[in-house]
Amino acid sequence: MHASARLAAPLFGLLALVAVSGCGGGDDVMALKVGDCLNAAALDSNAAVSDVTVIDCADPHDAEVFTELTLDDRDFPGEKALRTRALELCRPEFEQFVGRPYDESELYYSALTPTQESWERAEDRTALCILLSDDPVIGTLAGAKR
Repeated sequence: MHASARLAAPLFGLLALVAVSGCGGGDDVMALKVGDCLNAAALDSNAAVSDVTVIDCADPHDAEVFTELTLDDRDFPGEKALRTRALELCRPEFEQFVGRPYDESELYYSALTPTQESWERAEDRTALCILLSDDPVIGTLAGAKR
C-alpha cells in the first residue's frame, strides 16, 4: 500500500507534535536540524514535545529531519491550519530530498509545528518536515529514491 493511504492514521500523533523549549534528558527539539536522525516512536504523541533523542544516522532509525520551513504568518493561524500548511510545504521538499515523487515512494512524512504558546511568546515560526520509514534504516535517506 502506498504511503499516502497510510498518512492519516499513523501520523495523527506526529501532526499534533509541537516545538516548545526543551527540558529533560534528550536533545532540545528546538535544536533539531536538517539531517538529524531519530526514532518516530519518541514523537508519536498528541502532547507537546520538548525533547527528543537525536541518533547517529549510521545507527538504525526510522525518522529524519529533511526540511526546515519558516512560516511567515503574523498571527497564530490555529493548530489545524498550521499543520495543514506545513504538510503542504513539506511535500515538494520530500521529492527533492528523497529523489522520488511522494506518490511513488514507500516513505512518508509529517511535520513538527509550533504551539500557540511558542508562536506568541518565543516568536517561533519554524516547522520541521520529518521523513518516516516503516522499517529501520541505516544512513541518511537523502537521495534514497525509495
